[in-house]
Amino acid sequence: MTPFGSSQGLKLVTLTLVTAALIAVGIDQIFQYFVLPKRTDISNSFKIERLLAETDPEEIPVFGSSKGRSSFIPDSLGENVFNYSMEKANFDVIFFLLETELAKDKDGPIIIEFNTRSFVHRPDHTIDLSTFMPIQNSQEVIDFLDENGRLDNFQLLPGVRYYGSYVRYLRSLTRKVTSNKITNRGGIFIDYYPGDKLLTRFTDSRYKMMEKRVELETKKESGIPLTYMEVQMLDQLQINSDFAENKERIQKFEAMAKGYPNRDFIMVFTPHHPSELAGVRNLEKLDSLFNHWNTDIPNIHAFDYSTFQLPDSCFKNSSHINLEGARRFCAVLNDDLDSLLNSN
Repeated sequence: MTPFGSSQGLKLVTLTLVTAALIAVGIDQIFQYFVLPKRTDISNSFKIERLLAETDPEEIPVFGSSKGRSSFIPDSLGENVFNYSMEKANFDVIFFLLETELAKDKDGPIIIEFNTRSFVHRPDHTIDLSTFMPIQNSQEVIDFLDENGRLDNFQLLPGVRYYGSYVRYLRSLTRKVTSNKITNRGGIFIDYYPGDKLLTRFTDSRYKMMEKRVELETKKESGIPLTYMEVQMLDQLQINSDFAENKERIQKFEAMAKGYPNRDFIMVFTPHHPSELAGVRNLEKLDSLFNHWNTDIPNIHAFDYSTFQLPDSCFKNSSHINLEGARRFCAVLNDDLDSLLNSN
């Protein structure tokens, strides 16, 4: 290759890289100044930003996963309730939400959706960067991501920070207008039953998952070595079925609650389809934990509605209830909360 050819090639590569960088930064700026400001209350990043800025002393926050997002209807629970629940959000995220909430001069209750995976520690899975990148001007957010190993400095650069999240941001922007789902102050609900066929598909999948877990556990116990893929699969199956009794995470939450005796922490195990609970083999540990909270820690109140009787028509799928299910559940929860809070 001649020096001239080499020089021309270098110029072409440089021009291509500069052009790509300019396009990336341009798209970044369009989203930064025109798309993200239009987020609605069903956007996860909007919820984080709202919680950081919200100063209403009367607001009652609801923290949780997608189960909480589809179970708690703010209008059914009170005019000051806002549902901050978002998919995958267990205590990896809820700890940050609680720290943000408890830094405020408030004394109202906090509602937390609880499930068997609440205390699983998997920040790579539970902490979604697309949720937090739009709020990178917050030092609290940056510290949170850094502490959980979810941040590299290059991710803060314009043109890089939103990479991989553009479609999600656009979807959350149009979802409230185009979706047939019902939204209510952070909650998202479907007002129909998808049908027996679809629900059966979900329940069958759950039962097959349990059968696979037993198969792999039996193989392991017999002394037959598991392949790498089988080890990973068994780990995932156990995480997604049994109650994760992570004592370190539980103790951290309890210490947090004890540090704020003026706040009531209301833990709610929301309604589950029977198939979802069928494979949980250590529910007695969950029962013991709830009993411990209700007996030994005055400001943690645990409610177990996991076996709350609902017909199949009240479910969106085997792990989430629909709007009718949420209405029935919230009617009972509202009475229980009224009794609890008015008796204190």
